[in-house]
Amino acid sequence: WKNGTQNPQCGFVLISDSTTIRTATYGGEYGTIDYRPYVVVNYSNAITLDQTSTSVYEGNTVTLTATTIPAGQAVTWESDAPAIASVSDTGVVTGQAQGNATITAKLADGTSVNCEIEVLEKTINFGYTADVEVYKGETVPLEPITQPAGEPVTWSSLDPDIATVSNGVVTGVSVGPARIRAELGSGICAECIVQVLSKSITLNRTSLTVYKNYDATLKATTEPADQAVRWESDDESVVTVENGVLTTVGLGETTVRAIVDEETYAVCTVEVKMPVL
Repeated sequence: WKNGTQNPQCGFVLISDSTTIRTATYGGEYGTIDYRPYVVVNYSNAITLDQTSTSVYEGNTVTLTATTIPAGQAVTWESDAPAIASVSDTGVVTGQAQGNATITAKLADGTSVNCEIEVLEKTINFGYTADVEVYKGETVPLEPITQPAGEPVTWSSLDPDIATVSNGVVTGVSVGPARIRAELGSGICAECIVQVLSKSITLNRTSLTVYKNYDATLKATTEPADQAVRWESDDESVVTVENGVLTTVGLGETTVRAIVDEETYAVCTVEVKMPVL
């Protein structure tokens, strides 16, 4: 009933369309009424996505989130190119192959919204401009560049008798070139050539005469530099050696060896004589 009219069922007359309490007449007597107006709104269905376009790499996923009005409506997901990008019942999109696809989220009455998906190809490379070098018995880490960054890599050596690899760390086994492979999967891989080099050591003297009761010093140079050197004397009754310092013991001749490993060493022939008076 409208403002200022009488409700025929109760006899009240509305004085003002307000939410406050007003005075009204009923059968010549005064009374009160509490008028509370309300609004009825009819909603039409609607749906939106948190993304209208995005990209994903092959084999990776991206999740689309749908919002519906009214909330909580069932959503059906479809891809127009599932061989390129597929979509689950919950909006999880999986990149299948390089290309473009349209993902559609639809309500039961046909109301829908789209998201354009670009599927990108994964790549891997080393970016080195020259072969990587490592000495026999030493290690060197390899650092491939992947797209997307941080992709897990499977490693293998095609020449394990020359160099082995574990989690990208290459160990030189014997002298020569070795091919190291890094793979993302599905045939996506890159190779790097690692040259395994031989260590070397030289002495500042190859022969030396020392007088008894006098000392002498040999100096070793290694490649790579600062290698640990082990010193030995073939006859310690003639000369002993420690860190390259020769100490005479008796008269005679012996060989002093400076050793990096069993295959890498240098020798010096040492003769001990009595001093000339």
